[in-house]
Amino acid sequence: MGTKILRTCFKVIMAMLILSFAGPAAALSPDVGFYKGKVINYIVSTKPGGGYDAYARIIGKYMQKYIPGVTVIVKNIPGAGNIIGANEIYLAKPNGLTIGTFNTGLIYSQIVGSQGIKFDLAKYSWIGKASSQTRVLVVSVNTPYKTFKDLMETKEPVKMSASGVGTSDYNDVLLVAAATGANLKVIPGYMGRENEMAMLRGEVAGQLGSYTGLLPLSRRRNAGCLCR
Repeated sequence: MGTKILRTCFKVIMAMLILSFAGPAAALSPDVGFYKGKVINYIVSTKPGGGYDAYARIIGKYMQKYIPGVTVIVKNIPGAGNIIGANEIYLAKPNGLTIGTFNTGLIYSQIVGSQGIKFDLAKYSWIGKASSQTRVLVVSVNTPYKTFKDLMETKEPVKMSASGVGTSDYNDVLLVAAATGANLKVIPGYMGRENEMAMLRGEVAGQLGSYTGLLPLSRRRNAGCLCR
């Protein structure tokens, strides 16, 4: 079983790497005339207000600037740890008028055969990646944890929020717990900025995400960056 999963992982990742090289090369000389007067649906697999949503709206703005005559509509289709939105992108008519973004944790979801998946990541047409950043772990200053050693030594489960089962923040918490032995308990279901609100309300101790995405939170009085 383990060997089969590893082989599947290798095939999916290699296919996505190949597409990531092929996509930008093809995009260097697009037929911009094709898009004049047409609408591009930009699907975001999360709720409005989060990092993925912000990237989509920035990218969509510049697509309209550099592809004359096109209208870009950002559509938020959250649910099932990004699976619903990813399905919507995959099942759309392949006419160049539907693009989208979703959590890279779906690589693992496909490998383990998560329920509800109708897509095959190896068959997507890869356009590019908005960013690649350092991952950080943050906890509220209202918790008793001041160092990572504190997390390692506590006997109480440390609640960490995540957007959904199978997403990168969910998987990252599990990986950190497995690698360090820290008693981290991941709590999924927090979309967009709900992770931050959960920390401020004291529902969870912290979360794991991108450096720039969590930087504003770490600067607030009642939340602090523990480590990275």
